[in-house]
Amino acid sequence: MFGLFAFGCFGFDQIPEPPGKPGRPDSAPVYDDTGEGIKDCEANRFDLLGQDWKLPPGFPEGSFDLPYDTSSESPNWVLMDLDGDLAQELVVTYWEGLAGVGTSRWLVYDDEADGFAGTATDWALPTGFPENTFQYAYDTSSESPNWGLASVDSDDVPELVVTSYDPIPELGSSAWRVFANEGTGFASSGVDWSLPTGFPSGTFNQLSDSSSESPNWVLLDVDGDGDRDMVGTEYDGIDGLGDTRWLVYRNEAGSWSPSGDTWNLPSGFAGGEFSTHYDRSTSSSPDWTLADLTGDGVPELVVSWWEGFEGVGSTQWMVYPPDPEGGFQAVSQSWSLPEAYPEGTFRLAWDTSADGMDWSLLDLDADGALELVIHRETHSGNAPTVGTTKWLVHDNMGTGFAKAPDNWVLPNGYPDQTFPAASGSSDVAYVLRDLDGDSLTDLVVTRRSDLEVVGESLWLHYPALCD
Repeated sequence: MFGLFAFGCFGFDQIPEPPGKPGRPDSAPVYDDTGEGIKDCEANRFDLLGQDWKLPPGFPEGSFDLPYDTSSESPNWVLMDLDGDLAQELVVTYWEGLAGVGTSRWLVYDDEADGFAGTATDWALPTGFPENTFQYAYDTSSESPNWGLASVDSDDVPELVVTSYDPIPELGSSAWRVFANEGTGFASSGVDWSLPTGFPSGTFNQLSDSSSESPNWVLLDVDGDGDRDMVGTEYDGIDGLGDTRWLVYRNEAGSWSPSGDTWNLPSGFAGGEFSTHYDRSTSSSPDWTLADLTGDGVPELVVSWWEGFEGVGSTQWMVYPPDPEGGFQAVSQSWSLPEAYPEGTFRLAWDTSADGMDWSLLDLDADGALELVIHRETHSGNAPTVGTTKWLVHDNMGTGFAKAPDNWVLPNGYPDQTFPAASGSSDVAYVLRDLDGDSLTDLVVTRRSDLEVVGESLWLHYPALCD
């Protein structure tokens, strides 16, 4: 799945690519009960009763009542797939009092059949950096060093990429330092990847930049070849950038090309409309984003709202497919939307507002294509049950979303409107994750105010199933 809608973790996408792309094995389809290499059915619900998912012992009370902890208090931890097995590990990045955690090592609790391992394995970190540099799973602060996790060498496991460090002045200007993922830790010494030329010193001190200041750029597999390229979306010093074209600096397995290839943008938009890789302002038209709607591994440019264009954001989106010659096609195609919802419901590529509708784009059934999933709605006879006993899933039909939804059944035993969005953090905290590595998205309850053990010694794991 294209990373924008993946439930990733701090700079590294956790959802695998569509079938046929690196990251999701095609040799063993989900629910291939006959062994014929054919998927027997597609997931259509979560397990009603759930399973206990054990948590590591020995941590302070409440350590795991959310699916991550990046607070200023110890311990800090995240869920991520460090080893490339598609399942999530629990990675403790800092724990005050434990020597070296956050400096020379992380603690990795591997995934097992019924939870996380009871004993951690050390994950080695690069040497030569200040104490607690790696306290979190990223650092994008104003202080040096800056770093993040990204799969830049096409092996679908995260590398640790240092983008800026004051004692090494070339980092962030002419090079990044990439510490390879060796399966048991990151390499102790890194390899410098050269950066595009012709930009001001310090331009690339983060993994991406979509700020209000020039230049802007992002790491993105814009052409679907499995490599993350560096895409320059705006720079005052380059004519037309962000207006009529982007520049794609190709990933050359050890560097990004010094000069960029032109990536053409649709015409007819105001100057500067494409100065970042999305526009979700809501205060001005148009709104657009990048998404792989067709499931081919290549993102389309999706205009979800444009004032003055009839039906855009209500009954259709305007989709600009990729052009084989490089860029997006000049003429859009209509992507049909369900018509049973209020006008303007789909003006953004997701909605978590308080206007009675919550929805998102997810590949719940692991078929490689995004579905439109309604988590909450207050405008029809379905309203009391949506977010309580079911979500409404509008299947991806290849040219739009199905008019009529299928019911995606939610777990039993929860109060009304417990699941009104793709994640929650109130009395019941939950998140969508592929905990068990089967390529299906599971619902994981990390806290229940009426069950103290949830978040203390176990989570409740509701795997995706099919009938």
